[in-house]
Amino acid sequence: MAHQNVRGVAKTMNELTPMYKHSLEAFTDWLGVLGYSEATQTGAPTLLAECLHWLQERELTTLHHISQAHIKAFLAEQETRPNKKRGSAPDYRFVNKKK
Repeated sequence: MAHQNVRGVAKTMNELTPMYKHSLEAFTDWLGVLGYSEATQTGAPTLLAECLHWLQERELTTLHHISQAHIKAFLAEQETRPNKKRGSAPDYRFVNKKK
């Protein structure tokens, strides 16, 4: 099912805690159940995996410890980090889509 889409983030996923990994898989499955496009079923879990990895690096390893301030900090960092493929800033349309 939708788990095959999560394989695109396999490296990040392997580094996640079991709780985060389960949450990512469940989220990906839910997108499929709701009928979202393949692009959304791939892109949204990729972004979530990046966010969960970012949180985990800050020792926030359970969902109960995450606050709105953490998510805002993650998104703010996404606005300023270089694009991973092109080396430039992320496309503003992509950053706005995350908010």
